[in-house]
Amino acid sequence: MTNTVISSTVQNNTLNDIATALTNSIAANGETPITANIPMATHKITGLAAATTSGDALAYGQTGASIASLTVTTTLTGPGGVITSGVYTPTDASAANCTIVLVNQFMYQRVGGIISGWGSVVVTPSSSGVNCTFSLTLPVAGTVLLMTGVLTRNASAESETGIITTSSDLIQVQFRSRTTTEATAAISFAYQV
Repeated sequence: MTNTVISSTVQNNTLNDIATALTNSIAANGETPITANIPMATHKITGLAAATTSGDALAYGQTGASIASLTVTTTLTGPGGVITSGVYTPTDASAANCTIVLVNQFMYQRVGGIISGWGSVVVTPSSSGVNCTFSLTLPVAGTVLLMTGVLTRNASAESETGIITTSSDLIQVQFRSRTTTEATAAISFAYQV
């Protein structure tokens, strides 16, 4: 009011509040360094220019952007969830009419609830002309809803082929032996959990 004596306490508090507000504001000309994350409270950033260098924010719909490498370490949103891959050495759970000499390391990948894998085992059938069966453990355990796969074994002039099914949540392998020769069997499979 006119002719009111200014109080230094009121003026100092008011000016300090203004100075703090200005310090915590973002300048329109970009000179203010940001010191913390900015919560957008479900609002958009609009009018963003296309990124041109590493560290720039990507604009929605921008083409030409690439990712040098990607490691997924958490569950993704969507049916089935995760994307993973790796190697494992399956265990021979049981065998009939053949001996599993060696189980090599297998590779696998998982996308959602679908797991696929491939690898090889060295097999010696007990006699020719019999169905050789054996089981291997899964790379990703779970209740198997559906499994398919194939085995190829070159132990003679004619290759032997087999089928992959599931039994008690295991990979169940079966092929008809043509010879008792020890040989490597290539296996590939896919299943759903």
